Amino acid sequence: MTVDVTTTQNPVTVSVNDTNVSVSVTDNVTTATVSGGTGPQGPSGGTSPATTTTIGGIIVGSGLTVTANGTLSSSGAVSSVAGRTGAVTLTTADVGGLGTVATLDVAAAGNATTSQVVKGNDTRLSDSRTPSSTLSHASTHAAAGSDPVTLTIAQTTGLQTALDAKAPLASPAFTGTVTGITKSMVGLGSVDNVADDSKPVSTAQAAADAAVQAYAIQRANHTGTQASTTITGLGTLATQSGTFSGTSSGTNTGDQTITLTGDVTGSGTGSFSATLAASGATAGTYTSVTVDAKGRVTAGTNPATVTSVAGRTGAVTIASSDVSGLAASATTNALNADNISSGTLLDARLSANVALVNNIIGAFQGYDAANSFYYIETMPRIAAFSGNSQGSGGINFVYFTPIKTVTVSSITFIGTTASTGLTLCRFGLYTFDGTSVTLVASTTSETTSTIFTTANTAYKRSFTSNATYTLAAGSRYAVACIQVGTTPASLLACSVGVAIAATTLPRLMSFVSSGLTDLPSSRNTSGDSSSAAINYARLV
Repeated sequence: MTVDVTTTQNPVTVSVNDTNVSVSVTDNVTTATVSGGTGPQGPSGGTSPATTTTIGGIIVGSGLTVTANGTLSSSGAVSSVAGRTGAVTLTTADVGGLGTVATLDVAAAGNATTSQVVKGNDTRLSDSRTPSSTLSHASTHAAAGSDPVTLTIAQTTGLQTALDAKAPLASPAFTGTVTGITKSMVGLGSVDNVADDSKPVSTAQAAADAAVQAYAIQRANHTGTQASTTITGLGTLATQSGTFSGTSSGTNTGDQTITLTGDVTGSGTGSFSATLAASGATAGTYTSVTVDAKGRVTAGTNPATVTSVAGRTGAVTIASSDVSGLAASATTNALNADNISSGTLLDARLSANVALVNNIIGAFQGYDAANSFYYIETMPRIAAFSGNSQGSGGINFVYFTPIKTVTVSSITFIGTTASTGLTLCRFGLYTFDGTSVTLVASTTSETTSTIFTTANTAYKRSFTSNATYTLAAGSRYAVACIQVGTTPASLLACSVGVAIAATTLPRLMSFVSSGLTDLPSSRNTSGDSSSAAINYARLV
């Protein structure tokens, strides 16, 4: 028998005897599979009855007994005849105490001689053979009141032939004919002369003999099936097959081999040792462990612990002197401005009495708090009062210096008059090194149909050559607008009064009188003339 036990929790104990298996575990997730051969400790058999050629179930009848382990025995019946079992045929050698005559056919001629004597009453002789008191004999017959007679061989039909084949009888001989000899005459009155295979057998005896023979054949051949319902005293396990469930007990005392696989391994009969698979963790005490899906600890760690702080143990209070590498500001009251010797303060940390960049009028730069964006203007809007016509192909380069770094993506110019017949109009942003300008961002080319179509209107255009451009605080830049066509629009501007004011360093503007067909990629403006009119532009 083999028992396979699968468990997800340890330990597990398994024991088996002839009829039971015991599985003891610490949880309810164990499955034991039991299988084995036929017989008392095997699985349950079929229910077909046994025949003379097929092993099957039997029912214990009268004259039979079955022990707890399934041993079938007969009681109160003939167990053997003359030392033999099965279909026994008796011979004279199987019957003790037989006389010589019992083996002779006294009716056959020649089985008796004149010197042989037959004992018996006179009534045993045939009617034609009347005994004579004058006959001599050597043996006295047993019939009371009869005289002894002497018979000749001729007086016994068939006796001569029978006696000639056997041992001679004692003399003297007798004469006459002897007929009607029976077994009682020769001391065989209690002998059963019926053939053994013709003797009647009781029904119970016949059933018992058949059962014994069938069971003996089954045990010898180990074939066929036997219904558990026909055998009394079987345990629960003997009638189960497949997966074993439930509780059983006992000890494996037979030759059943049990093999354990999985997390618990081992093999043997009776009681044997099992081995629990290692989980991978080293024996010890840990503060942090790793547990797998089966609940086993597979790893463990002991994180390093703090033994002291700044050389002290117990309830330690940390002071700034206990921390190395602190900057001076770590121990300085930053709320006192006298304690701050370097660095930059955020605007929100300044006093309300300090003029901020966003509030400086005339710095040409501001912050739109409502829409959260910075902007730069080439001149204050309060100073712009008139229009400036620079003609077809003419450009005014207007210079400015941002006081805060700002990223912009568009330029806005305001037309005080409407344009007509424009074939090109573009806005551009330039860097300026004091002598030359270089184009860094610009808008797409437009005509009268889309730009400066209405007087006193602001036209904002996004950069297309560069989506955005960052203006660095303290650097010089310039903006420009070129219009090519019949009647360019006048642009909002202011006047510095005299030209000298525009050309005094740093220059506020330079003027290209005419002749350009598009925004130049770069230009040396040191030779360009100046004008008192400065165009207004806004960068956002």
